[in-house]
This record gives sequence, C-alpha cells and structure tokens, in this order.
Amino acid sequence: MIKINRRDFLKYIGAGGVGAGAGFLYGKSTQKTVEFLIPQVLAPEEYSPGIVTWYNTICRQCGAGCGISVRIREGRAKKIEGNPLHPVNQGRLCAMGQAGLNALYNPDRIRTPLKRNGDRGSNNFTAISWDEALTTLGIRLGNLKIQHKSNSVYLLTNGVRGHLDKLFTTFMDELGSDNYLHYDFTYPSTLYEANRISFQQENLPYYDIKNTNFLLSFGADYLGTWISPVHFSLAYGHLRQGVKNKRGKCVQIEPRMSLTGANADEWIACRPGTEGLLAMAMANVIISDGSYRGSDLEAWETAVKPYSPSTVSRQSGIAEVVITRLAREFVRQQPGLAIA
Repeated sequence: MIKINRRDFLKYIGAGGVGAGAGFLYGKSTQKTVEFLIPQVLAPEEYSPGIVTWYNTICRQCGAGCGISVRIREGRAKKIEGNPLHPVNQGRLCAMGQAGLNALYNPDRIRTPLKRNGDRGSNNFTAISWDEALTTLGIRLGNLKIQHKSNSVYLLTNGVRGHLDKLFTTFMDELGSDNYLHYDFTYPSTLYEANRISFQQENLPYYDIKNTNFLLSFGADYLGTWISPVHFSLAYGHLRQGVKNKRGKCVQIEPRMSLTGANADEWIACRPGTEGLLAMAMANVIISDGSYRGSDLEAWETAVKPYSPSTVSRQSGIAEVVITRLAREFVRQQPGLAIA
C-alpha cells in the first residue's frame, strides 16, 4: 500500500479540483448554442414550421424562361428543381438554374441602395436607406423634368419581361426619356433584327430540332447558351435517338469549339466571321444544282452569284469539296434545319 503524507494528499486534491473545474469550463465553452423554434403569432399565408411548401415560378438566370419549382421551408428557399409540367424544360434544369439559390443568398449581393461618393469611376460607394435613396432620386428627376432634360436620364436593367417591363416602359415614357436599356448577354438581338428585316416579324420562330434529320448550325451553340439550351438539349436527345432506326445528323460550323461542337457528328472550324459566307456558298450550290425552284429563283441567283464555293473557300479556310458536300447533303437529308 502506497503511503502518502498529508501535504501530498492536499496537493492531489487541489490538482483534481483544478482539473474538474477546467473540464467543466471547457465543456461550457464548446457547448452549442441552444436555439428555440418560436412560432410566429401571425404567420404568413401557407407558412407552417417544419412543413415544406413548393412554389412554381420562372427561372430568371437567363432569358430562356424555364419553369422551376422552389422548395420553401420556414419562409426560406431551400432547393430549386425543374417544373415537369412546364413546356420549355419539362422538368429539366441546367446548372445555372440550380445555382439560383447562390444568387439569392450570396453574402456579397447588394442589399441596400448605394450612393457614389467622389468622382465617377472611383468605385467609392456608401450604403444609404431606401427613404434617402427615393427622396434623392425624386428630387433629381423632378428638377431634370422641370429643366426639360428628362432625356438625359437612363434606365439600365437586365432582360426583364411582363408586368415589370411594362412598368419600366410607362415610367420612362411619363418621365419623357427614350433611354430605357436592357442588358442580357444571351439576348438574341441579331436574330430578332434578321427576322424583322426578312419577314417583318419581331418574333422568333420555333426551331424544331426534335424532328429534323439534318441539323446544320452556323455558330449557334444550342446546347450551351443559344436561346433556350435546356429545351434544345431535350430536342437534341430525341434527334439522337432517331426514328425507325434513322438517327439525325448534326454539323456545327464555328471558329471555336463549343459544347455543341463537341457533341456534333461533324465539327468544322472556319475563320471567325465567315459563317455567313459559308451559308451563302451552300445556297449557291443548292441553286446551281437546280434543287430550288421557288418563284424568286432569279433574285436568289443574283444574290448568291458572288459567293461561289471556290471564292468562299479561300475566305473561310474550308475546302471547296466540303462546302459542296454539306450543301448537297442538306438537300438530300430531309427534313433539314439550318440555324445561325
């Protein structure tokens, strides 16, 4: 039996007390904060703690307008899924649409109005309240309208539609400014202008990729960012499956390989800006072969005459035999679809 004296006994008791106290304090310091779920006295409509609610709406991450279903719990969006009943995406959703929650809860997002301090371009802004922002803006706009300088006001927004677009349009009209500007990096402004000039229609047609046998694309990245990539991806899947053991063919003509080019049967790299020349050269071949017999044949013969395959071959870097082959294959593989 170990013998200890009174002094050592007291030392051991003191050390044990200090250890027990330190352990208690450490446990308290690492203990998780207790959170209480307190129901609201007047809860919003369709709000129940612990109960999931789904809301159907439209994705705004790009201009395609895919239908989405958002899972809401305790008043906060938790998950975004494609709406299976929406005709555009039919339940599918791209990565950009799935990332909508990141845009909603991004800690670096602008949460309040910002007022510039210093010179333009100094990147020096101060957060102000909504009351101060609306008051300042109202005074400035009122003074400009009195001074007949309303047209110096610019309203820049992303690609808004529907009632919000109508509200912005009415606001700028009442102010007396024509400078209502949209910015959308995926907005097909060239397509709208081409249809306006060619067909007097400021609308886009429906491109039926699903039911075509030969898809000829001049730089249109329909699997990446072109118009409605989720819808076109669905149509591309049907085209690839084929009908009656006949699989559709895809040809992509562009200077840089895109996602669409990587998935095409044939990818043709042309010089930048020559896609239109190649289209005209193929039209030249189609008309020269007598495959087009429309009432405006003479006008087309005059239009495509300068774009012979040999001339365009030197400009685009694509062999003349390739241009001729693609044009004749486009005529032979019906129904065919050309997009750009």
